[in-house]
Amino acid sequence: MIEKLWRILLIGSFFVVCVSAIALVSTAPFVFPQDDASEESSGPSTIDIITGLLDDDTAVLVYNVDSMKVLVITSAGTATRTLPETDEPLEIRVKAFVESMEALDPLINFQDEAYILYQILIEPVESDIAGVSRLAIIPGFTLRKLSFAALVSDRDETNSFMPRPRFLMDDYAIFYSPALGLLADSLALDASTNLGGLVLGNSPYPGGFAYLKVAPLEMKAVTAAIPGAVMYEKESATEALFWDELAKGGISVVHITSHGVIKTGNDTSSRILLAGGDGQDGNLTVDEVLYSDMDVNLVTLSADRAALIWSGSGGFPLS
Repeated sequence: MIEKLWRILLIGSFFVVCVSAIALVSTAPFVFPQDDASEESSGPSTIDIITGLLDDDTAVLVYNVDSMKVLVITSAGTATRTLPETDEPLEIRVKAFVESMEALDPLINFQDEAYILYQILIEPVESDIAGVSRLAIIPGFTLRKLSFAALVSDRDETNSFMPRPRFLMDDYAIFYSPALGLLADSLALDASTNLGGLVLGNSPYPGGFAYLKVAPLEMKAVTAAIPGAVMYEKESATEALFWDELAKGGISVVHITSHGVIKTGNDTSSRILLAGGDGQDGNLTVDEVLYSDMDVNLVTLSADRAALIWSGSGGFPLS
């Protein structure tokens, strides 16, 4: 079940907006408040629970930028590493990198800054995560918008115009959690739990959008990873079906693989493209979602520019 949950969380996680993990760091290892536990509690800590639930192929990285520390949790135990000091505040450097990624300008030389951030955030823990293939990131507030997958471990010095460096995602499957307690709860879910999932997308798109070639493979993998999930694609993946399935209840996880259309400014017509029919036009808009009574635990989007907000113009991201 743990493997299944990782697969769910991996999809569409490239700009996940997380809240800060609450972490207090002293000269000793990290100290975290325990969820729903009193000071006199003699039970295991959240970190101990996570350590016991992890397999040998996964590591958890918990960042606290205020103290420039990172807590590493593996099945073998924990370690606290110090992040290197920077010439300018890390928050400013991260903000500049995120904005350069949002600009979608192919002429921006992103790899140098991505390499510097790799040296700051990942290099101090390289020996701790050697041999694992999955990383769970609890970024904290300052790093909540940073795509760790885009960090560069090895620059491409041969092609300055369209470089293809080695990214962190080339070496690790990466997923995120907003806090330790939530990660512990998800890892502890029983394999027999019927989550109830709705997976849909790769519809016949209007306006000349092409089918997504690898979408069927992705959708089948996600469906297999969610107990009780059903999948609809192409003509059957309609907007009407989306709302009908949610109205029935019993859906805990929704995954959509599709094209996204982003509108700039104060515009809630940004949309995900599904098939039309049965009184619906196939445009699942931000406006429709904002005013709906959607009662699900997790929605993942595998859609282009799903987390994008155009700098300086406001707007509503699809995510």
